[in-house]
Amino acid sequence: MKTNPCRFWCVLLLFAPFGGRVDAATATNLPPHELVVMQWNVLNLYDADDDPGNPGDDEYTPRGWRHWTQSRYALKLDHLAAIVAAVTPDILAIEEVENRRVVADLAERLRDGYKLDYPYLIHRDSPDKRGIDNALLSRYPPAATNWLRAEPEQREPIVARFEIGGAALTLIVNHWKSNYGAKAMTQGIRLREARTLRAAVDALLHAEPASKILIVGDFNWDSDTPAFTNALRALPPAAVSGSTNSTALYNLSAGLSADQRGTYWYNAGKRWHSFDNMLVTQALLATTGIPPGGWRVAPDSFRVLRDAPLLDEAGHPKQFNEVRDPATGRYHWITGYSDHLPVIVRLTTLPPPGQRDQPH
Repeated sequence: MKTNPCRFWCVLLLFAPFGGRVDAATATNLPPHELVVMQWNVLNLYDADDDPGNPGDDEYTPRGWRHWTQSRYALKLDHLAAIVAAVTPDILAIEEVENRRVVADLAERLRDGYKLDYPYLIHRDSPDKRGIDNALLSRYPPAATNWLRAEPEQREPIVARFEIGGAALTLIVNHWKSNYGAKAMTQGIRLREARTLRAAVDALLHAEPASKILIVGDFNWDSDTPAFTNALRALPPAAVSGSTNSTALYNLSAGLSADQRGTYWYNAGKRWHSFDNMLVTQALLATTGIPPGGWRVAPDSFRVLRDAPLLDEAGHPKQFNEVRDPATGRYHWITGYSDHLPVIVRLTTLPPPGQRDQPH
């Protein structure tokens, strides 16, 4: 079913003000045959300046209790850039960034240090009381961007539609309420965030039933939590076989074994959590009837990045953070990466006739 693109995106105006638009014709040069999407909560990526309009950044300044300096900020950018460069994603979704500047600084590190160019940056300041936001870096221009209306003082999900080589893909980037605070309160906020996301997906699918939608982020809920899966109507990837439910979402994390899906180690509880996840619509898992130029998830391509530089000696995420030594009571810096591990997926497409020998 073909749908007018204007109608397709007017649906989202019900949820948030329009964010911006780029002429999709600029994205239809030589289409790639593969698209790598990487998602990563990069843990408090603040610059070292004290922003008077953002009281949430006070601890991440030279005079703040974390003693956050320009040199530490620069080192963290270098570390993040090294991991991103090793993956070389086409689209990078990141959470916990203070402002547009830090995302631009990361893009500059990737360009200057690794010759990786991400000319398209999607970001806007959210109402989060800590002043942290979601952002996207992309090799390809978005055809349209939008933001869902967030809960008060929470991060606003990004909704970006890409039309790469004529193949449409909608990417939604989330960072839901943390588990800090009363359990009933935090769960209630996440449940409302889940319902808002589900309503946005339903609106998109109503406008275009075969929409290829990839939902990524730090959901602060394990991927098998019933409240999470029920609110989103999310199923394991294997359930797509023979399914006629075109409105279902499929939880790629559920396709991994329990010992491979963890992205966040909770030290107090001594356990892994699968907070970082990717979900897709049925159209992205199709194995037959894929039109030329249509995206699909490459089989077995979703994974949690567990390479050695990201892990400490215990095999847990190596943070870039100031921590307290319980034996001495003193604080010291661990200059790692993040308390979350990145997740990656690879999408493939059958190129249109006449372009099948073009390089990526």
